[in-house]
Amino acid sequence: MIALLTREADTEPEQEQTDIQRIGAQLREWRHKRGWSLRQMEAEGAKLGYKFLYSTIQQIEAGVVPNPHFATVRAIMHILGRSLAELDVPPDPDLEQISQLVADIKRLDPYKLEVVKEVVSALHDKAKREHRTK
Repeated sequence: MIALLTREADTEPEQEQTDIQRIGAQLREWRHKRGWSLRQMEAEGAKLGYKFLYSTIQQIEAGVVPNPHFATVRAIMHILGRSLAELDVPPDPDLEQISQLVADIKRLDPYKLEVVKEVVSALHDKAKREHRTK
């Protein structure tokens, strides 16, 4: 889910648009199940402290926003009383690969596992330093 909403230009635009349209249709269906118009949903969001216009919801539901901001989708899900896990998003190949790597790491002997932890820790520290300098 997160990967779909934060995916950069490495995906094919046609497929991403199809995925976004499917998510938008799902959000619209859940809104309709609550019996809310777009303006009613905007008002419900305002009650929860969210400040975005009904037109934003409309555009996301229509699938015309190619890469909606994660926080906006999360807010819409909260307003609808749904969790992000309920969204029908395709499996992310990167996440599948990470899951496989984690499974492989779990099978390592303790010494090799310690080496992997040290490498990951060093990479994490380096990324934090680089992020601070930007």
